[in-house]
Amino acid sequence: MTATLLGRSGDSFEASIRAQELPPGLLADRWLSLSELERTLFDTDACASGDVDLVLVPADWLPRLAARGAIRALDPLLSASPPQGWPEAWSSAFTDVVAFASAEAISVEATTGAGVWGLPFHDGPPLLVYRRDLFESPDERRAYRERFGEDLVPARTWRDFERQASWFTRPDDDLFGTVFAGAPDGHNDVYDLVTQIRLRGGDVLDGRRPAFGGRAGVEALAFLRRHLVEHPTVPPEAIDLDSVHSGAAFAAGRVALMLNWAGYAHAAEGPGSRVAGRVGVALAPTADDGSATTVVNAFWALAVTSGARHVEEAWAVARECLSERGDLATTRAGSSGTRLGTWRDPGILRRSPAFALFERAHENSRPLPMVEELPVLVAVLDDLYDRVVRRGEEAEGALEEAVAQATEAMARDSADV
Repeated sequence: MTATLLGRSGDSFEASIRAQELPPGLLADRWLSLSELERTLFDTDACASGDVDLVLVPADWLPRLAARGAIRALDPLLSASPPQGWPEAWSSAFTDVVAFASAEAISVEATTGAGVWGLPFHDGPPLLVYRRDLFESPDERRAYRERFGEDLVPARTWRDFERQASWFTRPDDDLFGTVFAGAPDGHNDVYDLVTQIRLRGGDVLDGRRPAFGGRAGVEALAFLRRHLVEHPTVPPEAIDLDSVHSGAAFAAGRVALMLNWAGYAHAAEGPGSRVAGRVGVALAPTADDGSATTVVNAFWALAVTSGARHVEEAWAVARECLSERGDLATTRAGSSGTRLGTWRDPGILRRSPAFALFERAHENSRPLPMVEELPVLVAVLDDLYDRVVRRGEEAEGALEEAVAQATEAMARDSADV
C-alpha cells in the first residue's frame, strides 16, 4: 500500500523527503505552493476524505487542523511504535509545541482532547547572519573604531545592530547594512514585528488577550519603519521582498548583517552565492541591558490526517524521517533536521557551523500563539505592518484598531466554543 504526502514545494523539502530510505512504493508525494497547501488543507476535505495520509505543515497550523478534525492525535501510534529516541532526542522547543489540547481529538484513546498532533521535521531558528569579510577587514575595523570608539564585532545588542546597519549602508557600492522582508505576506513581516514587540515587553497574546499594543507596539513599528523607509539601511526593494528573496539579497553580497532564518546562512554557503566561505553566524542581538531577545520559534511538522486510509504506511514514513538516519538525510538534502544529535553531528557541523547555535537559540525562542485563531491574529498584524511600516499611517491609531480587531476575534471564537 502507498501513503500519500502533501507538502509545500521548494525549500528543499522535496529533496529531503526523497532522500529518505523508504521501501519502493511506500510513499507518493505531492507538492503545492504555500497558499495552495493552505487552501487545500482548510478549504477542501482532502484530510478527511482519505485523499491524503500525511501532511508536512508549519507547526502553528496544527491547532487549527486539529480543531477542524483534519488530523489525528498521534498518542496511540507513539505508544505502539515511537520514532527512535522519542521524545528525549528532540529539544523541548519542539515537543512542547506539538502537544496541546483540542476539543476535536480524533483518536479514541485521546478522549480528553490532549495529545501530540505533529512530529518536528524541519527547523532553522532566527540567527544573526553576517559577512565575516566585512567584520574582519582591517580597514573597516580601523575606521569603525575611529568613528565610534568601539571594536567592530558582530552586533551583540540591538543598539550595535542599528549602528552597524547604518555604518555599512553604502548605496553607491550596492551595499546595505541589513535586510528585512517587508512583503505583506503574513510571514517575515509579522515575525519581525513580533520579535521587536517581544523585545519591548509585549507579545501577540497574554493568555487570550492581545498584548501587542501600547508602547511596545509603537516602538516596534517605529523601528521597522525607520530601517525600511525613513532612514533606510536596506536594499530599495526590501519593502516588497519576501523571506526567500531577503536571504537571496544576503547571498548576493548586498547585505552586511541580518536577523533571519538559519537556513539562509546555509544557502549563502552554497553554489551561486557571492559570499560563500565568508558567512558568520551568532545568536540574536540582546536588549541593551543584556536580556535575551525572544525569537520566533517556527518549524515544520509531519501530521497524519484524520481520514488517512494508509495509517500504517504513513507512520512508517514519519518514523523513518524522524530516525537518526532520516534526520541526517533531511539535513544533507538541504533542509534543517530537528534532532539534537543532528545539530551535534561533526559532519553536519563541518558543512554548516550554524547548527552549533541551534540549541542555544531555542533557549530563548517561543512560537506564535498555538491557538486556532492564529490566522486571524496574523492577518491583523500583517495589515498593521502594511498600514504603518509600508504606508506610513499613524501608529497609535492603527494599533488601537488592530488590538480591537484581535480582541473581537478572540472573544468571538471563545463564545463559539
